[in-house]
Amino acid sequence: MSNDALVFDDVSLKEIPVSIAKIKYVLREANGKAAQAYRAATVKGLSVSKDGTMQHLSSSMVAEHVLVSHCLFKEDSGLGVGLDVIQSWPNRIIRPLFDRAKEISDLDDTETKESIQKEISKLQDRLEKIETEDPNESGDTSMDG
Repeated sequence: MSNDALVFDDVSLKEIPVSIAKIKYVLREANGKAAQAYRAATVKGLSVSKDGTMQHLSSSMVAEHVLVSHCLFKEDSGLGVGLDVIQSWPNRIIRPLFDRAKEISDLDDTETKESIQKEISKLQDRLEKIETEDPNESGDTSMDG
């Protein structure tokens, strides 16, 4: 584990302008409370089968609505948009809002080819750093020397 300092100079939330039925909104990056609410709603929508695999329940769709309701604000008043309003909109509006909120909030938990390649790249960088620091590192982890 690296001892490098973590420095966050800018703590402002990312914002994306949104217009729905000629009303101006702002889709804002999830803060800690919003991320927690989304993850809690996601967990409530899961069940474990007898073989130990996770299965989504139909109520897991609520997690999408929860995230959008925590991230969408009216531009003029700054007030949040309630869950009941979000749920009254068609999915063709909710889904893109959810996808963007998840993206700007770094809440994408699903593995994709791109996310796996990114992780491999990070691991390769870590390996190269170790090899550079100790060129005699053989990679042998056996206990017999």
